[in-house]
Amino acid sequence: MSIVAGRLAERGMNPKTGDRLRIAMIEGGDDWPIRDPGLRPGYGYPIRRRMATNVVDDIGPEGHYPGAAYRWSVLEEGFNNFKLLGGMSMHWGGNMFIPDADDYRLYQQATGVDWTLEKFADATQEIRELFYLTTVPNNNVSKGNQLWVDAGRSLGFPMYPWPMARRNCMQGACEGLGAGICRYDSKGTALPWAYIGLNNGLKVIANADIQRILIDKSSGSRPVSIGAVYKDKSGTMREVRAARVVVACHALGTPLLFYRSGYGPRDYLGTNLLVENNNIGRHLDGDAGQGFNAWFSEPLSEGGREGRPFWTTLKPKPWGELGVQLSGGGGDVPPPWTASMQGFAPQYGWKHKEFMRDGKGPRHIMGFGNHLGAIPWSWRLTPDGVMESVSLDEKRIDAILKEAAEVSLNWYDKMAVKPEMIDRRGSRATALRMAHHSGTARAGADRSNSVCTSDFDSHDIDHLIITSSASIPRTTLCWGMGPTAVGAAYGWRRILTNHFSRGCSTKGFA
Repeated sequence: MSIVAGRLAERGMNPKTGDRLRIAMIEGGDDWPIRDPGLRPGYGYPIRRRMATNVVDDIGPEGHYPGAAYRWSVLEEGFNNFKLLGGMSMHWGGNMFIPDADDYRLYQQATGVDWTLEKFADATQEIRELFYLTTVPNNNVSKGNQLWVDAGRSLGFPMYPWPMARRNCMQGACEGLGAGICRYDSKGTALPWAYIGLNNGLKVIANADIQRILIDKSSGSRPVSIGAVYKDKSGTMREVRAARVVVACHALGTPLLFYRSGYGPRDYLGTNLLVENNNIGRHLDGDAGQGFNAWFSEPLSEGGREGRPFWTTLKPKPWGELGVQLSGGGGDVPPPWTASMQGFAPQYGWKHKEFMRDGKGPRHIMGFGNHLGAIPWSWRLTPDGVMESVSLDEKRIDAILKEAAEVSLNWYDKMAVKPEMIDRRGSRATALRMAHHSGTARAGADRSNSVCTSDFDSHDIDHLIITSSASIPRTTLCWGMGPTAVGAAYGWRRILTNHFSRGCSTKGFA
């Protein structure tokens, strides 16, 4: 949302009068990221450093991260993003994949959306620059990482550098904080766009729990969104009216908000239905994976979190449905609450203490991941926030999991230094845990299989615009944040052209 709101505040205008827009961004979380005067990558500012340090606990032995005040209450799988202006930074290592031609082809196949790599060129460049996309420096390639890369090349796999959103990163200083929030503004977030908006009159309504979208359904005319209702920090219900409403509540929050607003499938809403679209909450998609860790007698790194600087795929391009991304490396030192539960960690006593001391034990562990994208399955999100399986090609998924497992285990055999122990437990299709959700209000050619147009306008309700991962047609090998960010950068351009520039539609403006 920060990407869209910031740019609209900067460049949008009332199409009738030419006046600057008044943009309000309703934010569920706290606004402490914007209380300091700007961004200093590699340094940060005192408020953000202090809050990022304390955000994990918040306070008590409940065992969750981030703390309760910073978790979304949608459902368990929704807790991996901070309830906080700007959200989290890019995953644990700042990794960020940008959609390529294969991804757009899969989007087109899913819904007939007219998106192409060429149409998204300007949006892609904006994200590359403001997130500062780079790769792992050569001097951060640990012994374990090099062992993994050399073995892969001996098997004939091409090695691609892992793209990351980092600037002036101190390599490991920010790790272990929930879903990867950074104390020093080094890892990419949407905060640059928030500052663009704030410098152009954007009003942030923080700690606001959005309740529903206001929909005017007068007799004889199309439904129109006219505003929203939210609950402020004190619990008071408030209403805000607007000429256009942009919803960016991610793939899980968006359908739940629409259900509460009377917009969705008839079989879910019954007598509460105002506007019907059976695709809302359906087509929930995501990626998943399995891993095969190994224990080596010698340490694989000097410490810190080197991450996995290279990746490859099980099968060559063009990547299609059910692709598998392979990544691996050794010696990463995870946060203590993760390291203490490693499969190779002694259960208790002095041996466990020695394992944990200075990250000594985890430095002997190599992680190997098989990441599945464009999975042949389908889910739906119920009004209770339950993810229900609609279809699952169990046979195909199990076959690719088995093939990837065989390659991974053979990979260890090709290493110059052999592991002493390998955790050989693989996964089955029915046990995969979905991540990086998308598709619950997806863009497409028409309302038969989607919720909004290729320009993010609702098929059913005038003046309602849908961005975020909810509008991405499906999850591919690009994980989640790259497609969402690029989609937002493309989205503000289309929204500006269609709604907030001279000569476009003036309906609803004073």
